[in-house]
Amino acid sequence: MPLTTAQLARLGLVVTALLWGGNHVVIRAVSGETSVVALVFWRWALVIITLLPFTATAIFRNWNEIRKNLTSIALLGFINCVVFSFAIIAAPFGTAALNVGLLQATAPVWVLFLSAISGDQRMTEIRTLVVLIGFVGTALLLTDGTLQNASLSQFRWGDGVAVLAAVIWAAYSLLLRRQKSMLSPMVLFSAMTIAGFTGLMFSLFLLASLGMVSLADIAVPATAVPSVLYVGIGATLFGNLFWNIGVQKIGASAAAQYLFLAPIASSALAVVWLGETLSIVQVIGALLVGTSLLIGSKIHA
Repeated sequence: MPLTTAQLARLGLVVTALLWGGNHVVIRAVSGETSVVALVFWRWALVIITLLPFTATAIFRNWNEIRKNLTSIALLGFINCVVFSFAIIAAPFGTAALNVGLLQATAPVWVLFLSAISGDQRMTEIRTLVVLIGFVGTALLLTDGTLQNASLSQFRWGDGVAVLAAVIWAAYSLLLRRQKSMLSPMVLFSAMTIAGFTGLMFSLFLLASLGMVSLADIAVPATAVPSVLYVGIGATLFGNLFWNIGVQKIGASAAAQYLFLAPIASSALAVVWLGETLSIVQVIGALLVGTSLLIGSKIHA
């Protein structure tokens, strides 16, 4: 039997989670060879180069619809291409890839929390339980269960940025769900990417004028090219496209539940490839986050 649209969307979300899980590990592996700026720039430059030849005609054909929704499209593009990209790529530079994967998995908890405080969903008792369990798990992942690691002197900045990236992604997903244009997921993603890349170039120009970045910062050594291709084509192009389709078809909260696969992939790769270790407290924290996701998935089943 052929798969339904919803089933295909869910399958795409599984692929997305696996691609994103590997993304943290790949970035951590090349963090000593290249810069955050280079990875952010090439991440989206590769998407533009790969995507536009296939979608340029559709963009021109749907220009009136794009123009009507230009403000929201530009905002979504800037959040994804600039704000979220710098956060999620910088995080593995400041902490273990395993930590980033586990903390990024808290995004569904933040989706529920932000949905409640924004009025999108009522904060029922079961949703409150999901958020509380998820927050306890997040706290354990951040501190490894000790008050010493909760102090500023022991805090790893990459962990904080990873949590910030999860919050940003949750907000982005909710805003994406509110996008009411008649554009197909492919055209919408293309329009958002063009707007976001424009914002990224403006941001880099501003930083360059302040002497904070230079052209040399976007250079990538030959040894890091395969990793950059994975980040740009695999995790960013296909990951975002499948994610946008999933959110549009089944909703942000339901789609977010599939992200529990990402930390499994990133943890396995981080341990095997990078030799990172997983503490018992991190396992407990991850299980608590996983429990909150499992309960949350029943809400949206």
